[in-house]
Amino acid sequence: MFQYKITADKKIIISNGTVLQTFDVSKFSQIDGLALDEDEIKVAISGILLNGESVLEIIGLGNSEDGNTIIEGINGTDLVWLSHDHLLINTGKYISRITISTSQIEPIHKFSRVSYAPIHLSISPSKEKLAYLRWKSDSQRICLYNMTTNESEHFKVSCRSYCWLDDRTILYSNLNGIKLLDVENGKISIFLKDAKSLLKFRDFKLRCGELSTIIEGIKEYNHDKDVTNPLYLNQRIFFKVIASNEQRECYSAILSTDLEKKDIQQHHFQKGRYHENYYADSSNSIFLYSREANDRDFRLFPSPGVPTGALVFYNQDWDWDE
Repeated sequence: MFQYKITADKKIIISNGTVLQTFDVSKFSQIDGLALDEDEIKVAISGILLNGESVLEIIGLGNSEDGNTIIEGINGTDLVWLSHDHLLINTGKYISRITISTSQIEPIHKFSRVSYAPIHLSISPSKEKLAYLRWKSDSQRICLYNMTTNESEHFKVSCRSYCWLDDRTILYSNLNGIKLLDVENGKISIFLKDAKSLLKFRDFKLRCGELSTIIEGIKEYNHDKDVTNPLYLNQRIFFKVIASNEQRECYSAILSTDLEKKDIQQHHFQKGRYHENYYADSSNSIFLYSREANDRDFRLFPSPGVPTGALVFYNQDWDWDE
């Protein structure tokens, strides 16, 4: 697996733990999207050059037989790989499919958007359905587009973060627990109501002793007691827990459970910081990342003893405008 980041001197470093590949991206005034394909042989970068032109660049890594490809006149966010030759991109008003070998750009779905802001585009396991978030009033709603039937649907659920569980089910959170959305019939069920619902898990107090004590002491007036940011990986559902005590000291943890909610594990616990997000690798090691004020780079905080080279990190907000 690869890790990549942008350094202060405008270079992208890609690492698989032993081999480093560095790409000079100083020709860009802004990078809006960056994505590594599933087989880790190509990287797609979209952005704006110093001369103001928009461009999508496909870079072949060391184990790729393909060279670099530059497609001019297109920019956007939310890059999603469909195959080695096909890529999805949010161009501001459309989700478009790009054929890299021919540089063909095909708009496949139009949505209401006034800027290149990320829509958190993701694809179902079968690569048939696209999900994204759309602002409605003061909240984000889950939207769905079926690439096979060309049908679209908007769900009346408020959402801050989500992930696909399977082709029919989306896990999502909005600071009031984690829920399950059945995209076939629109039905919603509760996966975790809030942090206090963890107390019902078998072995929770044994495996998460300090966190359990904090949650047990939470009063109803205390709002920091939620479960958020679901992530499905390795047949387990990961999630973030945020809590605070009566002294308003904040705590955060990353936990996971099996699909039957019988085996709960604590992967990370700390006091004094709420990380923005996290990633779990194939061995269930946890990597946390957050952004400091006025800091152009995300800083990675790996769990003790875990090499950061195992991380695959996707970010849609690269911008070094002065």
